[in-house]
Amino acid sequence: MATVLLPSVMHTGTHFALDLLMTGVGLVERPVTANVEPGAICREHLMDSWMGDIRAWAGAVDVIVVPLRHPHAVAKSWARRGELHNMRMWDEQWRNLLEIDRYDPCYLPVDHEDRGAFLDALSDGVGVALSTEWMPLNKSPLPDAPVAMDLSD
Repeated sequence: MATVLLPSVMHTGTHFALDLLMTGVGLVERPVTANVEPGAICREHLMDSWMGDIRAWAGAVDVIVVPLRHPHAVAKSWARRGELHNMRMWDEQWRNLLEIDRYDPCYLPVDHEDRGAFLDALSDGVGVALSTEWMPLNKSPLPDAPVAMDLSD
């Protein structure tokens, strides 16, 4: 069974991807501080404080899965939760995402028009045919792709 690392920027689909992989593949969640073991999935936001542990997992797992949403949609989500004022955390996570790219992750852009093709590539990576209705855990349907870029309320 695959071992998966799920590093993410907050509000890009972390819980959606975690649920998809835990139910679709049968993975068991482990903390980033735990040892990598078969059938485990570790999720963590791309904060500087976790990058050492994330790098350790990245070098030892079968698949790295990075959920993505359009940055404008993420900014709107952060703003609704009163988190957009913390630009240091915003910059930190997006900067660290660039570092994760060197590990050749499987991206899962939940609001992209070709998200089905990305899901197929992820299925190949974990060795299980995954399917989804693209419904996040908060039960609000994800918008049809592409995402509108209007940030006004």
